[in-house]
Amino acid sequence: MGITIPTLKKHYFSELKVRDTARDRVEGIGLLALWNMGREGNVAAMKEYFRRHDAAIGDVFADEVEREQRKLGKKEQARIEAENPPDDWENAIPQTAH
Repeated sequence: MGITIPTLKKHYFSELKVRDTARDRVEGIGLLALWNMGREGNVAAMKEYFRRHDAAIGDVFADEVEREQRKLGKKEQARIEAENPPDDWENAIPQTAH
């Protein structure tokens, strides 16, 4: 072909970016059509809209949820507990036998 590998990669990845943009536009048009049908009273269209919307947005929030659920070290857990004391102090203090 007579071109260098970096030039080939540049053009290849720019083509992929164009395809991704086109796919996103088509998906957006489809979501808009479903939204409009749902607003007109088509329940099945609204259900499909939310199914697709949740599938797309779910990936964005999955990383955030995973970060929140990660296992904490002892020091970090102690710091979080110190910053957020329990509301019911009587149950938090160990009971001593009299």
